[in-house]
Amino acid sequence: MSRAAAAVPRRRRKVKLPHAPGAGELLKAFALRATAHHAVRSIPCHYATARGAYRRFRTALAQIAAEERRQLLGELELD
Repeated sequence: MSRAAAAVPRRRRKVKLPHAPGAGELLKAFALRATAHHAVRSIPCHYATARGAYRRFRTALAQIAAEERRQLLGELELD
């Protein structure tokens, strides 16, 4: 490899994020109890993207709630 080739920095790989752009803003809108339809008005994304993100948020919340309920179903031991 020549010196000229070694001096040229390599091009960085593009990193793909596992979520759609604006997912953070959609989560904020979800936390503020805005509907997906109203969230799309202020966040630049398609309605289908917002609706899918809202579904994922609801599913995650349901799973967390189910895990908490499972922990509370055990027997209590009194000393």
